[in-house]
Amino acid sequence: MLRDDVIQWPFWLAVISTGRPQNVPAYNQLIGEATWYVDHTEGPKYRSMGAPSAREAGVLVAARNKALDDAARHGVPCLQLSDDMRAIVYADPKEDCTDEVHRYRRVKGTLAQLASDLYVISRDYDARLVGVAPTNSLTFYNHLRPVTKTGFVLGDCMWIRPNPLRFDPALSLKEDYDYTAQHLRLYGVAPRVNRWLLEFTHRSNAGGAVDRVPRLWSRRASPISRTSGALTSCGATHASLTRLRCVGRARAYPLAWRRASPLVLAVGLPWQCGYPRGTITVQPMHSVVGRVESCRDAMHGDCYRGRASI
Repeated sequence: MLRDDVIQWPFWLAVISTGRPQNVPAYNQLIGEATWYVDHTEGPKYRSMGAPSAREAGVLVAARNKALDDAARHGVPCLQLSDDMRAIVYADPKEDCTDEVHRYRRVKGTLAQLASDLYVISRDYDARLVGVAPTNSLTFYNHLRPVTKTGFVLGDCMWIRPNPLRFDPALSLKEDYDYTAQHLRLYGVAPRVNRWLLEFTHRSNAGGAVDRVPRLWSRRASPISRTSGALTSCGATHASLTRLRCVGRARAYPLAWRRASPLVLAVGLPWQCGYPRGTITVQPMHSVVGRVESCRDAMHGDCYRGRASI
């Protein structure tokens, strides 16, 4: 839905949803009216719950691309949100607090503040894709790195300016990984505004687009194997990019992307560099994705502070 009443710049507000019409009333209170992109035959259910502009576009990738097409026709950015956001929160420094670990507090924000911040970052960095922190934990916020230029942009909240890139319809999972990689290859930047700690209820919420994976993935396959297969496909497509990961741990945490040097690509061996709290290994992307053990590893890893950091 075209929203010109939130900030001074109009944008297209889209909610990607499947099987969760019960979330509409709470969402209307949180962000107001939006266009809900839902699976085929689900339009009447969503409209009856308070989403009059619900559009039947298909599951996940098809819905995301439909939202991008609608926004492009109006010539405005598209703000895509998952359908289970429960709070808009940002990290705010406490007054007169010198404790490095507890120096920030969680403050409730508004859609206007979020949209304005994402718009400004996209303009200042000349980026077509902007995201927020991949976790809602204050532990991972680092005021020294308020914006990550080449981090993974989580599909739960994406600010996308009009551009020719679209989500890969061949992927039923981890389409946000692939879309981030597309932007890094073409534009060289995909900023992530890390002070925004949006809260989503992924694991306790019934339904969801990921529950309805196409038959490309076996129903008997575990989430780990489905994730590994999706990331392997993404890595093969974007082999010219590298990703950072932690070393010296049982699990690998993909942290961010970088351009692979010709030497790294030619030799296919990792090279190491020092980091204040450990060692980072940079490897060609296709050699890293196979080590990702779960969605949690892939989505929550970041090189800040905390258990998932180095």
